[in-house]
Amino acid sequence: MPYLGSSSGIGFIEFRTNFQGMCLAIPGKVLEITGNIAKVDFGYGATREVDVTLVDVEVGKYVLVHTGYAIQVLEKEDAEETLRLWREMLQYVESGSQ
Repeated sequence: MPYLGSSSGIGFIEFRTNFQGMCLAIPGKVLEITGNIAKVDFGYGATREVDVTLVDVEVGKYVLVHTGYAIQVLEKEDAEETLRLWREMLQYVESGSQ
């Protein structure tokens, strides 16, 4: 059964099964870059420092972040659709419709 929750405005999902290999990545917008570290906005005022060593990204672009690393550059439309789906899942859980 999936469990959805929020922490500092960032949604997360955890599948409570015997499967031990589930990993998720969250899209965010790059606000600034200093060296290999970017300040990334995940929405709702939640920003984090993210290592961008693995991608070629510019300020204003969106990245997919997993465990503190940007692992992929996303098109704006794809990032916004993913964030919309996260918000929809969180609203569903917070409404008590588990």
